[in-house]
Amino acid sequence: MKNNINILTFNRHYSPPYTVTFAENDYNGSYCLNEDKSNDYVLHHYARGYMGSSPVEKNTGLMPPGVKAIFPNIVVFERPPAYQNVFYIPDTVHQNMSDQELTYRVALPWQLYIAVYNSDYYLSNVYMYFMDGPLTSVDQKIYSPFIPNFFANGLLCRPNFSTMDDVERYSKDISGIITSAFDWVWNNGTNHDLTESMVALPKYIKDINSTVIKNEPDPFVNEQLTYKFSTEQVKRAFSSWEQIDIKDILNYKWPAPCKTLHDHNNSGTFDQIYDSSAYHGYLGEWLSNYYDDEDEESIEYRIDNDEYDQSVYISFLLERGYVTLPTSDRLDLSYKSMLDIILNEHRTSSRDKVSTIRDMVKITQLWENPS
Repeated sequence: MKNNINILTFNRHYSPPYTVTFAENDYNGSYCLNEDKSNDYVLHHYARGYMGSSPVEKNTGLMPPGVKAIFPNIVVFERPPAYQNVFYIPDTVHQNMSDQELTYRVALPWQLYIAVYNSDYYLSNVYMYFMDGPLTSVDQKIYSPFIPNFFANGLLCRPNFSTMDDVERYSKDISGIITSAFDWVWNNGTNHDLTESMVALPKYIKDINSTVIKNEPDPFVNEQLTYKFSTEQVKRAFSSWEQIDIKDILNYKWPAPCKTLHDHNNSGTFDQIYDSSAYHGYLGEWLSNYYDDEDEESIEYRIDNDEYDQSVYISFLLERGYVTLPTSDRLDLSYKSMLDIILNEHRTSSRDKVSTIRDMVKITQLWENPS
């Protein structure tokens, strides 16, 4: 028996009308959406019909604030502005990867997390975005996170775990999914393998002074980057961001995420530059100066195997005008649009995508117009 069952809202504007209830048992709670007022307020796992015609009850575990929607295989939650430590290893993953870890304490704007999990309540993917305020509309704009290890569409590159204990320690419920999603993003460290989401900021926002890198503009102001920051650029970006006070963080601009895993504008531009005569014409001289303690044989090996920081070299070419990049813009992206894309990537049930989006719209509107 549930200790408390509270009716949060009843909306007659939809056909059929629906209610959202919150059932609480001690410190654990579960939301449920019922599409018929005459039904008892029992748990249908937030949307009746997702898991079949019979009701499905599953305890959520201890729920944090900020949960916006729960569906089988997807949970959406937000977090208000907060200071957050970013643990950055300025190296890519390889056998002799550096154990140096740099810590930066930065002020974050509102964050939106979309966690995808399987029927056994194991987390499979996490998407994270920045926002100007709490989520109140499906048409609300979302922005690309300015953090390493994210793809261009806001998908986190999955962390590596040394043992299964690191996976099994989370409770197999919604609470465990939320906790593991947050840990994946913030508490497993980040390396230099992937900086696509960071590159988008100086590439698509022309006014550097309106961004969190305004205090260290030199590494960014003269270029429209290709696909990757250098380690020095990441360090300078975080050093600038650390100087931003949390009371001002909502005043800064962020780029929209990409609709695809990778920014094809970036990869296409890189290929164009790499294939140019200027790229290979200046490469040997630049490598000799950049690695001035290495002999000619070592330099030749680097050229043959692309064993050098290509983003630093491209920055060199851009600064001296040896190559140029076309300007480009990225269109705004809404919460609903990104959900549509994510649902295409992760088929979460046999229900058609339109019905899922419809219910997402209903639930989100509750936060905009509570009754």
